Amino acid sequence: LKFATLVNYYFRQIAELANVHLDPNESGQFIFVHGRKIIVRHLTKKNPHNPERMKFTAFQGEFVVKGKPELLMALTVLGLGARRSQGFGLLELVEGHA
Repeated sequence: LKFATLVNYYFRQIAELANVHLDPNESGQFIFVHGRKIIVRHLTKKNPHNPERMKFTAFQGEFVVKGKPELLMALTVLGLGARRSQGFGLLELVEGHA
């Protein structure tokens, strides 16, 4: 899937979790400023004597996110993307961007 399609899917997922109503053709806006795609190796606990490393594609950089204030607040609290409960998808708020 394309990055924009995935971001739109995750916007809708977070909106649903946070009870933020989005119209069918409404979404947040995610603008890439600069950054890079990275491969992250993540340990699993299947066998502690022979740990497996799973590989995930991640994006690290600076992005501008626009949308309903309730959706933006939910994104800063819940994160964006898959494996949020494992520490992936965290967003840091940087002031001064329009």
